[in-house]
Amino acid sequence: MGKTPLEDEAFAKLERIIMMGTGDQSWGELNRLHDHALPFDAYPQMTVQHKLYGIPRKLDPRPIPHFLLGLGSVKHYCQTSLAGPLAIANEILQPVNSPKVVTFHISTRAMDEGIMPPIVIGAVNRYMCVATTIFCDFTDGNVLADHVVEEILKPLRNMLNRRKYGLNLYPDNIEYPLIDYSTEFENTSIEVYNYVRHVWVDNIDPITRKGPSNLKGFQDQLDRTAGMWRGKVILKNSEDSEPCSACGVECDKSQVPDHGRKSVAK
Repeated sequence: MGKTPLEDEAFAKLERIIMMGTGDQSWGELNRLHDHALPFDAYPQMTVQHKLYGIPRKLDPRPIPHFLLGLGSVKHYCQTSLAGPLAIANEILQPVNSPKVVTFHISTRAMDEGIMPPIVIGAVNRYMCVATTIFCDFTDGNVLADHVVEEILKPLRNMLNRRKYGLNLYPDNIEYPLIDYSTEFENTSIEVYNYVRHVWVDNIDPITRKGPSNLKGFQDQLDRTAGMWRGKVILKNSEDSEPCSACGVECDKSQVPDHGRKSVAK
């Protein structure tokens, strides 16, 4: 029998994946000391056979999200849980086919623990933070010293610099080698929304206690230590965001003064 035509294959026209509802943490979150909190999040220990031939896909502890993430038809993917069988691995992932946009709706607890979500090579990765760190300052935010912002930027710097291994997803197996950035890296970017707001005290509304945010100083300090990721990890304010391309949920704009909000064309 011949190969099934693409248009007749299962999920051949599936373009958007919404994995779990907003705020759904029913499978738990990553704990403070380890990258994984549940059995679903642990990969088999690498054997000599695995190193030579890869891990069989049947041993993938999260077959559903990894299968959906790599479908050639999928353009937009989002998830709200960082742990469990419905969350893609908290790794640098390289599927055979990468979606156009992968969005992570990040809870307050995950950010407090200094753990950032996965990075999908070949995609625009959008981290939409539920809560933000308000950094009030007596400057306009254009220039900030590194020691002033070090603790706030630490989770982002760790995410970029401390991962040595990546997860390559193939139809038949999974490889977990040292990260080898291919040409797909050129198509990879990370947009971080609502992670931090720099508010000049002179611009705070005395009634609402809100103010516009300038992230230039934070961005400059992040780029200074980003290495090969320089220019690829962009800090953005919540008012700069559009609704999630997969589920349509908007980034939290509760800290944005009404006169400072940007209208988004529907």
